[in-house]
Amino acid sequence: MPTELREMFAKVTKGALSGNAGEKPREEWKVNGEYVDTPEKGIVGIPFLDKYV
Repeated sequence: MPTELREMFAKVTKGALSGNAGEKPREEWKVNGEYVDTPEKGIVGIPFLDKYV
């Protein structure tokens, strides 16, 4: 993915959100365009997204 597209994607994409009603949600991990499956490090790539949804 070109750098410019990757930067735009990072700005407009949310990852897995969790929280309680009435509180601000927190992002558990981000989604990115790379081939990575590392939710423990805070990043899940698009190819692995379905596994967590």
